[in-house]
Amino acid sequence: MSDTIDHRPQPESHLHRWLKAEAGGYRREADRALRELFRAVPRLAPSAGFRERVVAAALRRPLFQRPEVRGTLAGVFAIIAATLAVAEAAILVAGAHLGLDGLAAACTRFALGSFEAVDFVLVSLDRLAPIGRILMRTFQTPETLIGLSATVMVALAAFRVVAELTTYSEEPQHVDSV
Repeated sequence: MSDTIDHRPQPESHLHRWLKAEAGGYRREADRALRELFRAVPRLAPSAGFRERVVAAALRRPLFQRPEVRGTLAGVFAIIAATLAVAEAAILVAGAHLGLDGLAAACTRFALGSFEAVDFVLVSLDRLAPIGRILMRTFQTPETLIGLSATVMVALAAFRVVAELTTYSEEPQHVDSV
């Protein structure tokens, strides 16, 4: 038996006060009792060393011996195998309908189209490279860094103001039904 007595108010008494005030239509008293009820609820925290035990348990088994990793790899390999099987069947069906010369021509057209798409992407990126170099030089100037820093500070201040405006006030506002 402990020699210390817990002098904190019990949540049950606040709960009954709040329910009684709500039932009686005493809005301010109900709001006050509800705030006291939330203050009286004990805060829960994990036991000491919880985080260390969880991390140690997670790292205990090597990566490829974990069931979730093995399951993911099995799924990926199954998808690859199914894709290769479908591709092989498609090539056989196309070969039967087109003949060997037609299949070779279709594969050549597909390869050329793929190479043209890759070439288009590389040419487009090459055309964008000067813009990237200009932006990089621009962002390295002190004026731009000061401007960006000021913009970030203004944004942080705006977020703080919004947070202050949206937090719970001590005197809640009630809206009566119309």
